[in-house]
Amino acid sequence: MDFQWLKTFIVAAETLNFRKASEKLMLSQPSVTVHIRLLEEQLGSKLFDRLNNRVTLSDAGKFFYIEAVRLTKDADASVSRMHAFSQGYRRNWTIAISPLMAETILPYLLRTFMEHHPEVELSIRIEESEMIEQLVDNGDVHLGISALDATFKTLNQS
Repeated sequence: MDFQWLKTFIVAAETLNFRKASEKLMLSQPSVTVHIRLLEEQLGSKLFDRLNNRVTLSDAGKFFYIEAVRLTKDADASVSRMHAFSQGYRRNWTIAISPLMAETILPYLLRTFMEHHPEVELSIRIEESEMIEQLVDNGDVHLGISALDATFKTLNQS
């Protein structure tokens, strides 16, 4: 399955118009039609219902749209991880921090952390203090920094 076919299908499914999809993708309209036909052949299902120059998603198309979006997001995330890897990052951590802490201590923490852990790529989420503990507990972030005391027994306070 060609990655470009997936992208073409997603845009065509969102616009429900092959001409508009071709404009958004900067492809010819016949190319869009060919991508959709080849994808339908590979999947063994019609993705669009065609009636009087109008297209709508078939039931299979509605089902596959969700899969196609997931596949392209996963592929994009893999490319991003490979770029990070090639830059020397071996791990990615996400830190949630309250706005006040971000303004006051974050620059010092980042500088110190990066000096000791250059292989870690950090993503910072600015969140309200009340949300941070839940984000850590859910596993949405690796570390939470807040001025509030932790209330969950499973979390450590430092």
